[in-house]
Formats: sequence, structure tokens, C-alpha cells
Amino acid sequence: MLMRGWIGDVLRAVGRDCYERGEPLLSALCVHQDGTIGDGYASELPDLERGESQDAEQQAAEERLKCYSYFGATLPPGGGRPALEPQVAARRSVIARRNKEEVVRATCPTCHLALPATGQCDYCSGTA
Repeated sequence: MLMRGWIGDVLRAVGRDCYERGEPLLSALCVHQDGTIGDGYASELPDLERGESQDAEQQAAEERLKCYSYFGATLPPGGGRPALEPQVAARRSVIARRNKEEVVRATCPTCHLALPATGQCDYCSGTA
């Protein structure tokens, strides 16, 4: 059987066991090749009532930091801070940049096309 057919059940069981022991969710350490957590992780959160964040990726990052601290990993001074997987952070950065760049441009009152930086319509000589 392919791993994707059974791994979700195993990770849910591990997560539930961690929760019952009062330990950080080890399942937060398991990510796809693209850096995202699986749907199973996100679906188990409401049942386990973990974390403040509504963002499952951010909550998993917080839980990973708890795992590192709990199990004795060497952390940076101050204990570090939760970090998204690099691929996830990069995708979110691109999306944020694109959303920021979506500026409402002035349109020509006559033909309703977006005006160039000059403010003068190239098609009908209308202005903003």
C-alpha cells in the first residue's frame, strides 16, 4: 500500500497520543515535499483544541518549536521563534507582494480603460 494511504491515520494516532500525554504534537514535524503540513494535521486540530492560531501552517510552526524545546534541541538565545517551512514562507511572501502591488489604477472616464502614468488616454485623449 502506498504511504499516502496509511500515513494520515498513523500521524493522527501519534498526535492524539502526544495530546493525551500533554506533549507537543510530533505530527507537526511531518511535512510534504513542498513544506506544507497534510490535511490530516489540520483536521485533527479542532479535535485536540491546540493553539490560538486559525492558520494551520502557523500553528504547526509553533508546535514544531515546542517539540524542539521539549525534547532538548539546542535553540537560539531567547528560545527562538516559530518559523514556517522555507517553501511555505516563500510562497506567502510572493502572494503578499502580489496583493500589495494590486493598485487600483485610474481609468479613462470616456472609454474606461486603465490610464497610463501620464494620465492621458492613448485611445480617446480623455484624462482622469
